[in-house]
Amino acid sequence: KECKEIVSVDEKGLLTILDKGKFQVKITCVEAENSPVLLEGESVAPDTDATVKAFKLGSYEGVIKHGTEGKDGTITVDVPYGTDVTAIAPEITTGSVYAKVAPASEEKQDFSKSVVYIVTAEDGTQNKYTVTVNIVCEHEWTPATCTEPAICKICKETKGDPLGHDWIAATCTEPTTCSRCKETKGTALGHQWSEWKVTV
Repeated sequence: KECKEIVSVDEKGLLTILDKGKFQVKITCVEAENSPVLLEGESVAPDTDATVKAFKLGSYEGVIKHGTEGKDGTITVDVPYGTDVTAIAPEITTGSVYAKVAPASEEKQDFSKSVVYIVTAEDGTQNKYTVTVNIVCEHEWTPATCTEPAICKICKETKGDPLGHDWIAATCTEPTTCSRCKETKGTALGHQWSEWKVTV
């Protein structure tokens, strides 16, 4: 039967798991007369999971998208307008308790730009996650006017185009006038009097 190396023991007695399988270790104390101790066990291969299971900024959950075959990925988090994203400590949960993430969970980062996290599995496998934080405003729009598009009261974002003037032609006494905003242009036409003709 073929044998394989399951565990190793260094000169200090530290046991290192090399592969999964059953093993026996005989322990003898050279300075004592006690009988040797036979240690038996079954090892488990190092964990290969290097994924992010959850990513939170306060109460805001990140949307995780894993790459092909679980390799690398992206995380997107939406936070409300007005949130200071320059120094936030995320809460990161990895897919395995044996995985390590860098930068570490609960370590403040500047999310005004994308931040890259590296997750390292117990066996050394690594995945890279790029985190992007979007600041989202629940807009309160002021209506568009003749000269201005609709504008959000909160973040000042605009949408659409100005309405443009709805001109009413000038009259004898009034210049050309916008029916919406009452802006005027030009001058009144003035009266154009016809000549009187007197018949005797």
